[in-house]
Amino acid sequence: MSLRDDEHDNRSALRIVIAGGGTGGHVLPAIAVVEELRRRQTAVELLWIGSSDGVEREQAERSGVPFIAVPTGKLRRYLSFQNIVDATRVPLGIIAAWRALRQFRPDVVFSTGGAVSVPTALAAARMAPILTHEQTAQIGLANRTVARVADTFAVGFEPTANLARKLHRRVVVTGNPVRRSLADGDAARGFERFGFDPELPLIYVTGGARGASPLNDRIGALLPDLLERCQVLHQTGPESANRDAVRLREMREEWPARLQQRYQVVEFIGAELSDVYAATSLVVGRAGAGTVSELAYLG
Repeated sequence: MSLRDDEHDNRSALRIVIAGGGTGGHVLPAIAVVEELRRRQTAVELLWIGSSDGVEREQAERSGVPFIAVPTGKLRRYLSFQNIVDATRVPLGIIAAWRALRQFRPDVVFSTGGAVSVPTALAAARMAPILTHEQTAQIGLANRTVARVADTFAVGFEPTANLARKLHRRVVVTGNPVRRSLADGDAARGFERFGFDPELPLIYVTGGARGASPLNDRIGALLPDLLERCQVLHQTGPESANRDAVRLREMREEWPARLQQRYQVVEFIGAELSDVYAATSLVVGRAGAGTVSELAYLG
């Protein structure tokens, strides 16, 4: 028995590295898994390896998961000079991830996609079993790369499994992990949080964590008519992704106070999402895998 095996046998806690991020679609399924492990009182030690500028750092810290940022480059399907620049960052990311993995000594690596998952998964090859999860109907470039070193390839949808089997011999359909806590929202708290009237219907507009400008533009054009009948909470995405929040807030300032009260713009909905869902009469959103899975779960 090697020293590594002996240490494993004498440890009570399972050490899990989470690799992935960039957008909420890659991050929130991992948060759902963390919540479920804790709900089951599973003895685990967690480490999240992500990017410095993705949403995963804030989510990991909010969930009490130690976080390490590594360099990464975006994977693109088109020719761009930036591809050359980013390609130089991947080896740096692999080295940084390898150092973190060597120190943490994980029992398993859970990869949820996004460019930052690639250096961690490549560094973890032959160091620990790798489970990668694809949330969307189409397999992203990151997971296509990670599939080469992963031990198991999990997918959210049955049709995706047919695509995954062309890349990997061991494919499992798990569905998309969704946070149970989303069902525990309080409608009254949701209305109060944003200063809305509980007697009026509330529409929640979301383009996902990074927003969707085409959706924001279409909703913006409809707002004067909509707000005569209901209230709107609008998640636009962060300023790093688009300038829609600034533009919509400026437009809001031109309305009568009565309509201003019925419209709130936020760049991102965080821990209060469960309360927002509980208060909402209708969700208008981009059909991202995370949003679709959450709404299916909530019924």
